[in-house]
Amino acid sequence: PNPATYSFSIQSSNWMLQKVEVYDSQLRLVQEGWISESHHNFPVLFKPGIYRVKVIGVNNEIRWLKLIII
Repeated sequence: PNPATYSFSIQSSNWMLQKVEVYDSQLRLVQEGWISESHHNFPVLFKPGIYRVKVIGVNNEIRWLKLIII
């Protein structure tokens, strides 16, 4: 997801997603959501800036992504 204004999407074809957490530059949790499909859209509920997105899979796999909100 990069860059975004009103929403961002998470999708994966090779692993099952479970949860997404969005953190600000000071690693404070600003948004989280549960995923029930391999593709999910999330509304942007925070101010413009650079964020870290923690994507958690059903087997507790973790991947970090960078998200830029403009």
